[in-house]
Amino acid sequence: MILKFLDRITESFTLLGGMAIVLMLLQITIDVFCKYFFNMPLLWTMDVVANYMMVAIVFLPLAQVERQNSHIRVELFAQMLGDNGRRAIAIFSGIVAAIYFGAITWQTWADAIDKYEIGEYVMGEAQVTVWPGRFFLPFGCGLLVLLLLYKLCRYVTDKSFFMAEQGTSTMEHFDE
Repeated sequence: MILKFLDRITESFTLLGGMAIVLMLLQITIDVFCKYFFNMPLLWTMDVVANYMMVAIVFLPLAQVERQNSHIRVELFAQMLGDNGRRAIAIFSGIVAAIYFGAITWQTWADAIDKYEIGEYVMGEAQVTVWPGRFFLPFGCGLLVLLLLYKLCRYVTDKSFFMAEQGTSTMEHFDE
């Protein structure tokens, strides 16, 4: 039940990240079209792309990458260990990752609230309100922390879950 809930949120965030890619593509295409055909580029394109689209593209799908076990791994020494050794490493790295991303979530949430309260905007060629984009980072990292904590609980209590997770790694074809 918890995993289904996390999967739904993860898929929704991934969908939002994908939509941000499409919107960024459209916005830049329209900007280039307007610049070269009408000599009137959109004044706010760079600010919106940098403060909304790119942040959403990077941080909203973070949990999906973890769900698919697609984060970069270095398994030089782990390959020589047995199942219990690899499980211990997974538990240790999960704890470190949860603490690290928990700290990022905590700090970026505080920053997002501060920016919301002051109504942050940038003055480029046009005034663009940017505080809403500040929330993508704590939402994406916070969901990643929830997924890491779920996986940690399962790794500690259910050895078969760890073995099944190792079998779903997308990097498995490189071991051939």
